[in-house]
Amino acid sequence: MKHLKKLFTLLLLVIFTVTFIPSFTKAEAAVNLPTIKYIGMEHSPLLSGDTQTFYISSDFNNKVQYRVFLYSYSTKKKIELTKGYSAPVHPKTPYVIKSAYVYKNGKYRLEVLVKSKDSTKNFDSFKNYDFQCVSRDKRKNITTTGSMYNVKDVYSLGEKVVISGIKGIYGMKSPYKYKLSVYSVRKNQVVYSGSIYSTKAEWTPKEVGPYILTLYVNSKGSKAKYDAIKQKVIYVKTTNSMKSGKITLDSTKDDVISLLGEPFSTKYDYGCYVMTYDNVILYLDHTYTPNVVIGWENKGNPLIYLGNKNPNAPALTLGSYSYEVLNAMGTPEFLPPFLLNNDVDFWGFSDGSVVFFNQDGEVASYLNNGSLKISLGSKNPFAPALNLNSNFVDVVNAMGTPDALYINGIATEDYTKCWYGKSYFAFDEDGKIIFFENEGNLKINLGDINPDAPEITEGSSIQDVIDAMGTPDSITLDSESGDIIWKYGTSTISFSAEGSVKNWNDTGNLKVLK
Repeated sequence: MKHLKKLFTLLLLVIFTVTFIPSFTKAEAAVNLPTIKYIGMEHSPLLSGDTQTFYISSDFNNKVQYRVFLYSYSTKKKIELTKGYSAPVHPKTPYVIKSAYVYKNGKYRLEVLVKSKDSTKNFDSFKNYDFQCVSRDKRKNITTTGSMYNVKDVYSLGEKVVISGIKGIYGMKSPYKYKLSVYSVRKNQVVYSGSIYSTKAEWTPKEVGPYILTLYVNSKGSKAKYDAIKQKVIYVKTTNSMKSGKITLDSTKDDVISLLGEPFSTKYDYGCYVMTYDNVILYLDHTYTPNVVIGWENKGNPLIYLGNKNPNAPALTLGSYSYEVLNAMGTPEFLPPFLLNNDVDFWGFSDGSVVFFNQDGEVASYLNNGSLKISLGSKNPFAPALNLNSNFVDVVNAMGTPDALYINGIATEDYTKCWYGKSYFAFDEDGKIIFFENEGNLKINLGDINPDAPEITEGSSIQDVIDAMGTPDSITLDSESGDIIWKYGTSTISFSAEGSVKNWNDTGNLKVLK
């Protein structure tokens, strides 16, 4: 991601204590055992006489079960909030625990056990969450047990969430101001964090899935980071998820069968229920009830639908969101389910063009075979030739928008590369050109031949080679030896990591000491 942040920076040049804070662990790759990733409380401060609701989510590739206990440090007693283990649930759907337990002043610990639905062990992993119950004093505390104003349970993709307050809020000094933070359960990370307090809080979802809204509250004149918190779970679905006569994300198994009939074959694979038809393969998340479509491979079935292409949509760029891709490109032919793709999300189109999304849901890499409407910048015919000090902005200025951009860690495990036809540039950690292969179309010049330059010998420098031979056709890395290879036609010169000539393979065109 280091490379990506640097490229974004370059592109911009041209174009409460534990009582209040929910507990979550940074997203990781798929795990062999279920791991609790999030525990949060519906409201805080928790005041004497209140009940409380908790939200829990996990990371796993199958259904999980929870068992939850509450321990009082004051009485040293433990009670169970669940009656044994819960029914199997999807790990990335918030598990909600509503308890009638009435709290008194003191410190408590929520003990959450989780196991796979198929596990025979007492538990696979656990997580504890400490919190405090304090005295009810309206001079010192704010009561936030009421619901958020104007907030629904389900939103459409791109529909703005507007929170204008909390019903029945009282305590300390009004008027109150609010600041919003949004946690994506599916991504296991905060995807939005408001910067200032205001009389209302707003956020527009850019991806489908379950989210936990955390509304921070400050009283009049407060200098505190926050005086209270309110949480709520919402679900974001595709705008057209209920479109009649079409199969889309969130369509059920029954919807699919009613429109396409019985599939030719079915199987369970990678946590999905896979339905295969003659011109489409559908992936359903079999851990949901009912099963819903979460991805597809479409070979021309007109009933597969996510959204229409807008011919007037602006071109995509790095940082565009999935709804912007949908607007510019229409329904993707290949939409892999998130369960198959914990590390990288991507959409594929009919000509083989692909957009890759980072963990923030932004376009981070792409391959354009012709259909992709994307622009990173226009070619400047007066731009100077590129060299090894050139950065990504320089490349776009000299060459225009690449045909493909592969970010290290997103679409490749190699260097960050941008391609123009069969030619490419690769960038180092500082965002400068380190390697390239030129099939004749790259505007690059490391230096011209000096007719008076001496012959190349073992130990010659990079500049010595440039003076003798000019700009190479390519500079690549020999992954086995670690040598840097400069190629001139079919001849090669090998440099050490320190930049001195080690040896060469001359097919007749090198100016080397015979």
